[in-house]
Amino acid sequence: MFKKPLNAISVKLIAPLVITFVLAISFCYALFEHNARHLVDNFVEKRAYELAELLVINIETNNTKANLIRVVNSIGSYEDVASLFLVDRPGQYILASNKNRYIDKQLNNLVDLSLKSTLMDAIGQAKNVFTEHLGSHQHKLVYHFNAISMDKRRFQPLTLVLILNEQDLSLALSKFLSPLLLSQTLAIVIAGVFFYIAARIVIIRPINKLVKAIGSARKNNNAISVEHTSNDEFGVLVDNYNELMTSLHNYQSRLIEAKEKSDAATQAKSEFLATMTHELRTPLNGVIGMSELLNGQNLTKQQKYFVDTINQSGTQLLAIINDILDFSKIESGRFELSNIAFSLNDLVQQTCLILEFQAKDKGLKLSFSNNLSPSPSLILGDDVRLKQVLINIIGNAIKFTSAGSVQISIEHASSFQTTDDTKQLEYVIKIKDTGIGLSQDQIDNLFKQFTQADSSTTRKFGGTGLGLAICKQICKKMGGSISVKSTLGEGAEFLIQLSMPIIDTKDVADTPNVNTTDLNSLAHRQDPKHVDELWHQSHFVQNNIPPKVLVVDDTFINLEVVSAILEAEDIEVVRATDGLFAVEEFNNNSFDLILMDCLMPNMDGYQAALEIRHLEDLSNEENELEDTETTAKTRTPIIALTASALQETKDKCVKAGMDDFIAKPFKSDQLITTIKWWLIRNLKD
Repeated sequence: MFKKPLNAISVKLIAPLVITFVLAISFCYALFEHNARHLVDNFVEKRAYELAELLVINIETNNTKANLIRVVNSIGSYEDVASLFLVDRPGQYILASNKNRYIDKQLNNLVDLSLKSTLMDAIGQAKNVFTEHLGSHQHKLVYHFNAISMDKRRFQPLTLVLILNEQDLSLALSKFLSPLLLSQTLAIVIAGVFFYIAARIVIIRPINKLVKAIGSARKNNNAISVEHTSNDEFGVLVDNYNELMTSLHNYQSRLIEAKEKSDAATQAKSEFLATMTHELRTPLNGVIGMSELLNGQNLTKQQKYFVDTINQSGTQLLAIINDILDFSKIESGRFELSNIAFSLNDLVQQTCLILEFQAKDKGLKLSFSNNLSPSPSLILGDDVRLKQVLINIIGNAIKFTSAGSVQISIEHASSFQTTDDTKQLEYVIKIKDTGIGLSQDQIDNLFKQFTQADSSTTRKFGGTGLGLAICKQICKKMGGSISVKSTLGEGAEFLIQLSMPIIDTKDVADTPNVNTTDLNSLAHRQDPKHVDELWHQSHFVQNNIPPKVLVVDDTFINLEVVSAILEAEDIEVVRATDGLFAVEEFNNNSFDLILMDCLMPNMDGYQAALEIRHLEDLSNEENELEDTETTAKTRTPIIALTASALQETKDKCVKAGMDDFIAKPFKSDQLITTIKWWLIRNLKD
């Protein structure tokens, strides 16, 4: 059953109507009671005095004892007379009464104390008094007069006490006035109902119609007009509503159109940035790669200085390109995080080791402390992105500190509580420095895109102003936050708060498999020294067999850089300039590993990888059908080498059957570590 809300207009309208009806009816009833009471009182008072005068007249004409008793009994027999007493004032006894048992009784000897008190009070009064409402529906008249004594020698002071009963009179009067009261009440109710019906038709119905139209417009997200039916205020309201709906519809259409244009512009900008970073990474790979190769030659001190400068400039340019790419990913909503088990303590220590030389060059003390209570050593998250945040924040702390120290610490959040079923822990990483500090205005703008503390900071220290904005987005994506406390000239303290899922170390294998759905390979995270130790134990080194690697790239410089890096590690290199040549080479030769560029003419790297996997499957099937002792081709590791660092590119590589992903430009040790890892891994498999 439909129930109207208490704030509905019909409810608000009927409530005052009901209150008005109740007040009006109450007023009429009170007025009726007052008038009836007044009429009854007047009539009873008049009746009392008439009976008293009648009694006095009879007594004056015949004042014998017998006549007194007869007259008193006669008047006392009337229906409206409750009691009648004729009292001799000087003697204080009852001379006559309609209650015969009280005749000739001294007032002091009366057993009925209430009657005694009433009569004593009556003879003590100085004048005639008519008293209303004595008891229940009763009135009392005290009437003093002088009568000639029975011996006719003197006047005898007498007091008449008459008590009248008004109940019958009140009932008769009520029977007369009740229909009048009922008719008035009915008239008020009919008027109220008529007013409510009229209000519903004239006021509530148009309002409900307008409310329904507004609700439909909100639900269907379109403008619904209301028919104009009157020329009163509601007609004006409907006209204004229709105009408003038309304006809102037009405004909404313009907003949708503007949003579509904005989304298209954002998409175009993101695609442009992605394309530009790809095009910039390709030549930059040659610059950094060649400078690293050249740095390994016998150079003079000045030549080495020049080569280091080229390498540092290329690395700095790469960092800027990475920031722009990350920013484009964030804006387009394509920024994704991996989910890897890692040790937070080890991650922070590794970051400190990376930046330790930078701090020493400036004479700063870089310290790290782990204040965590005993807890599982591994957490789940994107360690690469978290390291990116730490490198940025700690690097900035070193950059903006000219003397003193940079202190890094890990601790649990203040609200941290551990239980037996704890699945997630809250961490706070603090980076505190003794640098230039920040004002409140600078803090307010610190995490905004393309902003730095002020223009002088940009001139002195450089930078795009994207780093901290990206760090904030990464922390937010991880379900955490980043904040800063600082005073200008007194250093700064950055707080990175994270809520990370934990994993029990016993559930993690000693050598976990690579997550093939996310090409952030474990090879990228392996300690080069550890991989190198395993490499020297492999059959390639033990038997002095150089691994054979197919390098596929359409850019001559990239082929030269990669070939030089691999050949320096005694790895045999076969080159292919596009996907077609790569498939042909694979079909005619056996390779231990393939480095595959993705974007190439004739056949791109994705299609080439699919063709190679298809050839492997055919070879394995033929060997199984022939049931020969010939060893089937093992799965050859294919590592993507591409200038695109987008997640879409990584996903595409996985679908094409590739095993790992390295973005250009890359460091030579990163490339070698990854290749050695996959060669060792392939032997184990």
